Amino acid sequence: MTGNCIRIAVCAGTMLVSTAGICQAPPPLKAGSPYNVARASVLAGGWTAVVKDQRKLSELDRALMDWFLQRKYFEVWGCAPTGMGLCRAYFRDSTGRLLRVITTSIEGIDNNPGAAPEIVSWALCKGNQSSDEPCD
Repeated sequence: MTGNCIRIAVCAGTMLVSTAGICQAPPPLKAGSPYNVARASVLAGGWTAVVKDQRKLSELDRALMDWFLQRKYFEVWGCAPTGMGLCRAYFRDSTGRLLRVITTSIEGIDNNPGAAPEIVSWALCKGNQSSDEPCD
């Protein structure tokens, strides 16, 4: 029943009640929104952070994720060391669905106290048991 619940929730884009229980709607995120604002919206919508074990972070990971780590945003699992340096964060709803949020790099925002990485994209994703990442 969970699969039906997910399919209905994604298509309708609203909160639905079914025999499988309550399906939370995907959060209303907007590309270009500051991550801290979007994160607050996701958490207020009942999603919880999928926290990465911080002991598994390399020094490079820590440097690339510094802005997030300083704010205890431990749902950020990593940032690309090349290219646009996009970062990824994961959240889970009460039915077990996973939400992957992609942000801009933290590069250049350290010198601007009010700046934050921005949302690039987001998607519901399928859980992955065979990888270090929560989603495929």
